[in-house]
Amino acid sequence: MNAIAIDENGGVEVLNYTSVPKPTASSDQVLVKTTYSTVNFIDCYFRSGLYKVDQFPYILGSDGSGVIEQVGDGVKDLKVGDSVAFFGRGSYAEYVPVSEKSAVKIPEGISMETAAACMVNGLTGYYLTHETYKVQKGDYVLVHAAAGGTGQYIVQLAKHLGGVVIGTVGSDEKIQIAKEMGCDHVINYKTQDVVQQVQEITNGQKCRVSYDGIGKTTFETSLNSLGPRGWFVSFGNASGAAPLLNPLDLTSRGSLIFTRPSLAHHVPDRATFVDMSNKLFSLVKQGVVKVNIHKTFDLKDTKEAHLEIQGAKTLGKILLKV
Repeated sequence: MNAIAIDENGGVEVLNYTSVPKPTASSDQVLVKTTYSTVNFIDCYFRSGLYKVDQFPYILGSDGSGVIEQVGDGVKDLKVGDSVAFFGRGSYAEYVPVSEKSAVKIPEGISMETAAACMVNGLTGYYLTHETYKVQKGDYVLVHAAAGGTGQYIVQLAKHLGGVVIGTVGSDEKIQIAKEMGCDHVINYKTQDVVQQVQEITNGQKCRVSYDGIGKTTFETSLNSLGPRGWFVSFGNASGAAPLLNPLDLTSRGSLIFTRPSLAHHVPDRATFVDMSNKLFSLVKQGVVKVNIHKTFDLKDTKEAHLEIQGAKTLGKILLKV
């Protein structure tokens, strides 16, 4: 089968469109014939070496959608022919063995593209706003990269929960996207002082929570944009790894709460994964959450897809058509 694999860490040049043996499903797995994979920043982290891989060659990819071709003996709730969306490694490939606990049937009214786009990005947006820190009505919510893949979900879900959403973006083109997603205020961080703007927007109150998937370049901005007992939710490293944090910095800024959550820890079993996925799918069907597909690349063009997401050019989700 065809896949995108790496033999070493590095830039996009290490992405190899290659032929590898077709896998089979183990007892608790289903084998999915992939229709769409998605491109996430975490894929770039594994490619670059920021996150370590178990062994080379390593097939990239974190989620996708497709049709089940084989089921393991221990699989109970899924069958051959089911259309599913999944969360799991190795999705840059024609076939992916996926644990049953990380695959969900795609409901009627949800396309393969939308289902794939709802996995890592959508579920991350859901657990961040509903579980890590549940947004309350009237909360000032700061969302970095508000026009990006995950940012769009956070904005829409925080707005749905009653938050006053302040989004940051890096271009005037992205201002309109962020507003369309539901931002009450949008700050261009390249031309405006984010902390100063937050002060003015909130009348000095600052924000209750900052959702920061950028990392290195926004770390201090997030800290300085939070009011007393505010929540700093760091969930990504798009600009590089965040610096080390001195706990006294949290105290001096008003007893802030810092957390670095992970999707895997919020969907530890099949029941939780299916429940969260279906809640998100329901919000999509109701029109509460809009799934915005930025571009779709062929699997063989994955290098271009990685350059697109690394270059901060995305106005939504990037898909790979497998």
